[in-house]
Amino acid sequence: MLRDKKNTGRLLLAGFITIILSLLIDLIAMSYGLWSYPMKFLPISPVLFLPYHLSLAPVAVMFVLQVGPKVNLFFKGVIFAGIAAFGGMNLFDAIGFYNPRGWPTFYDFFIFLFIYIVASLFYKIDNYGEKISQTRKS
Repeated sequence: MLRDKKNTGRLLLAGFITIILSLLIDLIAMSYGLWSYPMKFLPISPVLFLPYHLSLAPVAVMFVLQVGPKVNLFFKGVIFAGIAAFGGMNLFDAIGFYNPRGWPTFYDFFIFLFIYIVASLFYKIDNYGEKISQTRKS
């Protein structure tokens, strides 16, 4: 009802790419001390497995990919990145979920734009309709 069933594989790939990119970027940034997450959700979980990486970010990207499919990629990316960086990250900072340690929100904008564009490019790959060949060469 909320999505085109033919695009399930595309959406899942875009969501998976979003998870990988957000985890990698956080791993790099946290290792350099650029920002931190003062909240710990599970005592046995590494700090990088946050609900944000595994749910909020991929679902948001997958939702935006479906809205206005004919709208320019960069226009949608700028809108998404603006809302995520200036709205979402500032909200996370206000509730104590995220400590930017002086990291400018403007930089977050470019990170979210990058994540959205890469996920969108994977979403728009043309080869999804081809069947996997079942013949075996001996």
